[in-house]
This record gives sequence, C-alpha cells and structure tokens, in this order.
Amino acid sequence: MGLFSRLFRRGDNEIQQSDDIFVPNSSIENPLSLIVLFNGKLSFDQHKLLKTLRKIDSSMKNIRLQSSIEQIADGADIHAVFGKHIIKIVCFNSPCSAEILEPCIESSQKRQDFRQQVYHHQSHIMLYYVGFEEDLVEQYVALTQFAVGFEHSDMCALINAKAHQILATHVASALATEQKGVYLLRNCLPLFFIGFEEFNVDHFDGIWMRTYGADAFGFPDFAILANSYEDGEKYMNMFNNLLLSLRDSGAMIRAGHTTEDTEGKKMLLRNPLVQESFLQNGGMVLVMEYFVE
Repeated sequence: MGLFSRLFRRGDNEIQQSDDIFVPNSSIENPLSLIVLFNGKLSFDQHKLLKTLRKIDSSMKNIRLQSSIEQIADGADIHAVFGKHIIKIVCFNSPCSAEILEPCIESSQKRQDFRQQVYHHQSHIMLYYVGFEEDLVEQYVALTQFAVGFEHSDMCALINAKAHQILATHVASALATEQKGVYLLRNCLPLFFIGFEEFNVDHFDGIWMRTYGADAFGFPDFAILANSYEDGEKYMNMFNNLLLSLRDSGAMIRAGHTTEDTEGKKMLLRNPLVQESFLQNGGMVLVMEYFVE
C-alpha cells in the first residue's frame, strides 16, 4: 500500500480550543508563514469571508477580525483570532517577489496553464502565525485552513515559501477542509509543510531527492541520490517516517547516526561532500546513503 493510500484513513481531527486572546504571542521570534496569491487586485467581502471560514473547521466558528479587512491598505496588517490561534494578515496590492516565487514554481510539476496563472497574479497577502498553539504542525494547519477562506476572493494559489511549495487553490481547499485532507497534512509533512524535491545534477548518476524547510521544526533536511524518479514515493515515505519519528520522540539526529529505509536496510547519515555544495542552500542537510556490504 502506498504512502498516500495509507494516510487517507480516518483520524482524530479535534483541535483543542481556548478563549480568544487578542495580544500576539511575543515569544514567537520567527513565526511560520504562508502566502496567498490572487489573480486580480485585492477585494474582500468581510461577511462572505467570515461565513466561509466558519464552515471550514469547528475551531473557526467564533472567528473574529480586529478591524475591517475590506478597508485594509496596501502593506497594512490586521489580526484574525479563533480559539488559541492568532494570525497576522499583511496585504499587498502587488505581485509576490520573484525571489520567493521562483523556487516554488521551479520545484512544481504543475501544468503550464497553472504556472502562467501564478506568474500573472496581481496581489498577495502574507499570513503569520502569532498565536498560542505550541505544536508547529497545528500552527501550519491553522494557517492553511485560514488561507483557503479566501478561495472565493479570486485566490489562485497558496505558497509555503520556506518549503518551496505551492498548491493550486482547489488542492489547498480540499486538503484544508476535508477530514482526510487535514489528516494527510498532519501526517505527511513533505506534502506541504516541509518541501520534497527531485532534480538532476550534472556529473551525478541518478536523481537527487531532498526535503526543504525542515529547520522550521528544528530538524535537519534530508537528501539522497536515488536511482530514478520511480523511487520518489519510497524516499518521500522514508523522509516522512523519520521526520514524524523525530517529532514524536524529541530525539536529535546528526551526521554519523544511522537509520533504516522502508525495507529495513541500514543507512548512514553524513554531511554533504564538497562536490554536493548544491545541497547547502537552506538549513542543515544530512545525506543518506546505504552501507556498502
């Protein structure tokens, strides 16, 4: 059974709630963030937005905005509050920078028409998590569910710049609103909260596969030189299992440690070699390789 088939099972999606708190959490130094892209200039119907959000998840049934989003100025910000969650919204009536957009598009295997739609977007909003949920995965879930509330405001895509990930609006909506989708978001980190890329590099025989953005969780990113693109699901599964294990156990992992693949074969974790400097363009990366018998 493949990773996606196994993960599409019923799970406990209850989110613990607390009283609304209007003061952002000052202990968060580097908040998690997502970016919502829009086809046209910003135009919001606050009543419709709140009505949509309240249907997405039970935690949002009492959601409030500190001021009117219909009158928000370019670059101004407001806060949305629901349960223990607080999300800072910063609006820009201008396209997202190419510096942010390019890595997400380059790693995307989306159709050309979607790519063109993204390239021609006209405005965007930045969403920052500044609430009181301690679990980083739940912070990301809250951001994602809030983001898809803008689906009916001419939203065209959702970006996790830290992870080099981009989702079309209908995909983001399905993941954030359907029970199986939310379960998948929580339990397959390399799907959106942490990136997963496959790419060729000259002079290497094989396909490099790696994660991006794991440092947001305090983890290293992982990389491996695979035989072919057909190994993608296998190594995505392996990376995910290791990331979930680190999250659940609180264990530390570093170069020199060993792990196992999905078939129980032992692997060594090492730092990138000099000729693998292309891997060192984010947080710390550990390369996995099989023991030579």
